Amino acid sequence: MSNGSAERAVVLGGSIAGLFTARVLAEVYGEVVVVDRDRFTGPEVRQSVPQGRHAHGLLARGQQAAEELFPGLTGELRDAGVAVGDVSARMRWYVDGHRLRPGPTG
Repeated sequence: MSNGSAERAVVLGGSIAGLFTARVLAEVYGEVVVVDRDRFTGPEVRQSVPQGRHAHGLLARGQQAAEELFPGLTGELRDAGVAVGDVSARMRWYVDGHRLRPGPTG
């Protein structure tokens, strides 16, 4: 962490973890630089993320943390057409060939 002498923080990796880290560091440092091997040019799948085409979901606590760091994010995502809600409750989960009982995650 900065002791007041550093003005810039560098975050390696633009994953969700890297972006959340950059957001938190922005409260302490005057400038935060995120370095990633991919170019962020739009909503297309990043080359270095093999799971990028998979379905993704954010559990309730993750959504709460994201909303605390980025107020209004959930509404912006909803307005952009992202499904918002307890997605995991509507999924079928299996462990060792046995279906788990569905239930809310938040």
